[in-house]
Amino acid sequence: MAGLIKLLQVTVPDMAYATLALDLKVLLVPLAIGIVMTVLSAWVPARRAMKLAPLAALRPFDAASVKNRAGKLRIVFGAILALAGFAGLVAGAMLKSLPIAFLGGLFSFPGILMLASLFVPRGVRHRALVVRGKVAGKLAALNSVRNPGRTTATATALLIGVTLVSMIMVGGQSAKVSLNQGLTEEYPVDLMVQSGDLNPAQETQLRQIEGISAVSRYESGAPKIELDNGTSDESYLFIVDTTTLQDVLQQNAPLPQDGELVYTSGASGDAKATTATIKGHELKLVTSSARYLPNMITRDTAQRIGLQHEEVMGGALVRLDDSVSDSQVKQVVEQISKT
Repeated sequence: MAGLIKLLQVTVPDMAYATLALDLKVLLVPLAIGIVMTVLSAWVPARRAMKLAPLAALRPFDAASVKNRAGKLRIVFGAILALAGFAGLVAGAMLKSLPIAFLGGLFSFPGILMLASLFVPRGVRHRALVVRGKVAGKLAALNSVRNPGRTTATATALLIGVTLVSMIMVGGQSAKVSLNQGLTEEYPVDLMVQSGDLNPAQETQLRQIEGISAVSRYESGAPKIELDNGTSDESYLFIVDTTTLQDVLQQNAPLPQDGELVYTSGASGDAKATTATIKGHELKLVTSSARYLPNMITRDTAQRIGLQHEEVMGGALVRLDDSVSDSQVKQVVEQISKT
């Protein structure tokens, strides 16, 4: 990244302000924490292993069982954490609160790990009985009960590994969906073609360009829009055909209906607006978070309020094929400009 930013500064003078916002502390602190945590997690079992005689190390050893004090404390604290975490998960689901559910999972997971010695060895043993007819099954069944602590530790390591992988996959997919949804809401149209007077023949030519899947022609005007919260707006207003527009807009983008105004400029003011008035005609207001897309009404609505003779600019909204790559977009734009 440092090299790319330096290249950007050299090749693009307007980007000379670009810097890498990453200091030495951001690099060293996570590295130090990772090293310290790794050493501390291995320190206790390593010391315990070094104190054992070679022959004693071959014997089964269960550091935390229900028969000793360490095992009993582990089970008590594990039960408390598991119950508290379960209550948090239930409360988070009922209240639809992500922070409460997150805390519930944060408590329940270590609680289950601390209680694993109660059910993991038995579960592995019963599972091994299914294949006990074979030599491998017999060895697995005997090995699972010979050293319950080792069986529990192995299962715990697998559980943590699977949990980490699942968390990364779910987090990555959630970030991808959130990013795509945010882009779709802010940029519901792939391309916008502006022309003084785009006729139906030119619209047909646009549809024939390779890489374009849908085209919707529009006219525009700039009437005064008065909102019921006391504010007004005189930005461009698109008059669209919903029949073709629904194939152009991205999923979940608001589509204007007769008697509605899709308002993309943001209902300014302390109070949110619910209706808009254009030339004395009241329209229902549907707000949109889309950027670079003017306000929209249907052609029937424009005819009803008397805007059909006030078009000052025409054009088309274009949707590209999903198979069009980033490098091919420039070629499509060049073909549109020639048309």
